[in-house]
Amino acid sequence: MPPSVKPISQFYHDLRALDPGIADRWRFATNDDPNRKLDFETMVKIVGWSRKKEFNKKGQKVNRLVQGDEFNGNQAKAIVLLLDKMTNEKDAKDIFVTTLRKLDEEGRLLARKWVFSPDGAKRITDLIFSCAHALSWHSPGSRFSYTPLQYSAVGELIKTHEIDVVEYSSGGLDRVLPIAAQYDAEVNLLKIDLSRSDAEKRYFLFRELTHAVQDWYDLKVIKLFVESDAYIGGAVAARTSGQRLFKGRPLYDAAFAAAEFVFSKDTSPSNVNWIYAYGAVVTEVKKSHPDAQTMPSNGEVLKNGGKSEQQRIEDVINSIKAEAAERQRQQLEKPLGPYDRSIPIR
Repeated sequence: MPPSVKPISQFYHDLRALDPGIADRWRFATNDDPNRKLDFETMVKIVGWSRKKEFNKKGQKVNRLVQGDEFNGNQAKAIVLLLDKMTNEKDAKDIFVTTLRKLDEEGRLLARKWVFSPDGAKRITDLIFSCAHALSWHSPGSRFSYTPLQYSAVGELIKTHEIDVVEYSSGGLDRVLPIAAQYDAEVNLLKIDLSRSDAEKRYFLFRELTHAVQDWYDLKVIKLFVESDAYIGGAVAARTSGQRLFKGRPLYDAAFAAAEFVFSKDTSPSNVNWIYAYGAVVTEVKKSHPDAQTMPSNGEVLKNGGKSEQQRIEDVINSIKAEAAERQRQQLEKPLGPYDRSIPIR
């Protein structure tokens, strides 16, 4: 009788449907055993990373992880499957996830398929105009007053591509990568992860739009207050659709509690409960942001004949006001139609 042939595992087929290279390297490393636990070095080989010897800033020779091809969406999904196969002996899984996050922050991880489409920008501007009305409040920390017109102006800047919007999919890696949206002040670029739910996208979008407002007004306060304001801004936007997200996570719980005061227009400096709620957000931001006491980097990208960003956003706000006044004037001057004679005049 011919020797029996070991059947190919379903897990291999699942991996191969996503990425043949990762699937073949996994099969070679584990002998096609879905029950085999993967350590850090094995995962590095399966994913396709290599090590490169180089010198760091102190002149010390180090081994640096080098990624081959950038991950696309399907490769990211394959990695999510492999994460469930990892052991946490010697903190292997935690170290691998930390490495993923570091590479992502450096922009070296995902092949983010940036979409500069008008449809993507329109979706975001429509969302801005539907939520901006609720964002009117004065921050006790940054001493900055946020207004609906500022967010509307950011929407106009997106329309004119003075702020570009890019969308991408993390392929499921959003469960281990914390960055769901990001505003890059150096180049006026707003990034948002399409993998998130609509409610989460609304929250993270407005958190980053708050950073955009801060950037264009060149707000010069420490990150502790910059981030606290942004977390509250995102929570207020989520609140406009009745959403309460991330329950049980202290920072988000504090942000949504503070957002209730903003949503109900109850943020007077004399309101002790509001000041306390804002302080609770500051406390949680301090715990989760090691760089909270540093100043943010607000990139100054001059537009429109060398005007500063603050001058430019104020021009946009004035234009919005003028257009609103003109629409109101035209409405008032619109001739009334003939009255309905069937309605008695009293």
